[in-house]
Amino acid sequence: MTGHARRRVRPRFFLFVAIVLVATFWTLSAFHTKSGTISEPRLLPAKPKSLSLTVDTAYPPFALPAGLFDMRAILASQNVFVAGLSSHRSSHGLSFAITPQGVVQGPSPSMLAGGSLVLSQNMAWWAGGLRSQAPQQSAMNLNSNRTMTHFLPVPLANAAVAADQNLTFVAGGRSTHHLSDHIYALSQSTGNFHNWATLPQGVEKPFTATGGKWLIVGGGRLAGGPVNSHIWIYQLSSHRLFNTLDLPYSIHGAAMVYFHNHFWLLGGEHHHHLLSAIWLITPSAVIPTTGDLPLPLAKFGVGVLHHQIWVIGGLTPQGITATIRTLTFKEHPFPAKNTQPSKH
Repeated sequence: MTGHARRRVRPRFFLFVAIVLVATFWTLSAFHTKSGTISEPRLLPAKPKSLSLTVDTAYPPFALPAGLFDMRAILASQNVFVAGLSSHRSSHGLSFAITPQGVVQGPSPSMLAGGSLVLSQNMAWWAGGLRSQAPQQSAMNLNSNRTMTHFLPVPLANAAVAADQNLTFVAGGRSTHHLSDHIYALSQSTGNFHNWATLPQGVEKPFTATGGKWLIVGGGRLAGGPVNSHIWIYQLSSHRLFNTLDLPYSIHGAAMVYFHNHFWLLGGEHHHHLLSAIWLITPSAVIPTTGDLPLPLAKFGVGVLHHQIWVIGGLTPQGITATIRTLTFKEHPFPAKNTQPSKH
């Protein structure tokens, strides 16, 4: 054999060269793709379209005997039970049961401002509130005027309440040294509270409602005074925060109701401006509607009777009203399917 014998080029050399060429081509393509997208406009998610909603308003032939300054309302035994103070300078309380046939006046005891209307064991209680600016833990039975010293799990004022057939939820409120970030659940059969979930922030005077698979808490005032624009969606089965939605503006004094298997946010106040807007709230979106309340309204009672939303009293541009209104919704097809976000 000679020293100049020809070297064999093995097949794996060609495989190596092919891999290098493919990798180089992929890298250059990725670079050009990235470079091309730097100057392109960023696409923002589409805003939800308005839901076409027709609102028919009717006025029953009766009203509250007087407007209530610190009003609370809750559905009880197919009636809407309403209680509150006659004025902001008085502890004189008024309570009423509202039926489709009329208003039945209940007890008129002395009540603390900032209390909450709570259902327990088929009885209505005015729970918590402020005495000398200090939140209280006690509650007064509005049927018997009996007082229970340790009714609430902690002292609370300005908490929100929502009830279903089995539980009464008490959310947020002002506690002794801070705003509460707790959601407590009260068993309506036993009268016992337990800590149900935690809010992302402490808040007082939020709105809340429960229905279907969900509990919703939102709005109100945060620590330091700013008004909350968040809406927190909780899954009833897991007690977990499922989603956080944002309103386009902060809001307080609004009411939320579960009606036609959906949550509706009504009225409220933004920067001392009363609102008449109606929003559809789903687990994944805040959807504006074309419907409105018959007038701007905040701090009113709300309930559902005989397939209608009953809007009771409240603060209008002309002051506190004793008028009762009923709303019937005629909603048209939704703009898009309701997609569920991933869980937090």
